Amino acid sequence: MSDRLQRALRLMTALSALAFLSTTVAQAQPPEPKSAAAGLLDGLRAIHLDAKKRFVKKHCSAKKLCSSPDAIKRMFRFNWPAAKRMMPKCLKGPKHDRINVTHMFGDEAKDSEVKVFIQCIEGQRPRPYRMHREDGRWRLANVF
Repeated sequence: MSDRLQRALRLMTALSALAFLSTTVAQAQPPEPKSAAAGLLDGLRAIHLDAKKRFVKKHCSAKKLCSSPDAIKRMFRFNWPAAKRMMPKCLKGPKHDRINVTHMFGDEAKDSEVKVFIQCIEGQRPRPYRMHREDGRWRLANVF
């Protein structure tokens, strides 16, 4: 292969990688305050920091996910480790203060439950999270 062709291929590869990275970073935005996406971001950050007490108190739906002490215990035993492993891929930005919301089912203004889809790994399907409104706050109804 000639030097000229090799340089052209390297340049095309570098430009395509740069374009891919710039679109990925540009899509991850901080959510609107008091929205379902903001509640999801706070809950995911609590999982990432392994703040179990804070998660149960502020981010876990008492009607859906944390309905009893046994349900909380099962969640921490079975779902929490997998969710914790996934968080570095789902939280974007150097301060883990952004998520890439691809779409949402439901109307935040009318519905008491919406489903928020976030992109954790490029090229894979977006991950769904159900958010339930309780006491004026959006709380997680599932963790993984």
